[in-house]
Amino acid sequence: MVSPIVGTTCLTKVLINKGSDLNILYASTLDRMGIPRSSLRPSKVPFYGIILGKEAVPLGCIQLS
Repeated sequence: MVSPIVGTTCLTKVLINKGSDLNILYASTLDRMGIPRSSLRPSKVPFYGIILGKEAVPLGCIQLS
């Protein structure tokens, strides 16, 4: 089996949740993958349910191959 590559990073473990409408990538993971934050498209839409009772605002959104 060939490991998938995202950006310049070869992934060895991938968790896929096809039922989720929200996929979260932590900023530190984005940094370690060598993907510049300037690649993010702006997004100011808050989401709820990650931190109980609080809204979270994303840094942006990105589509990864």
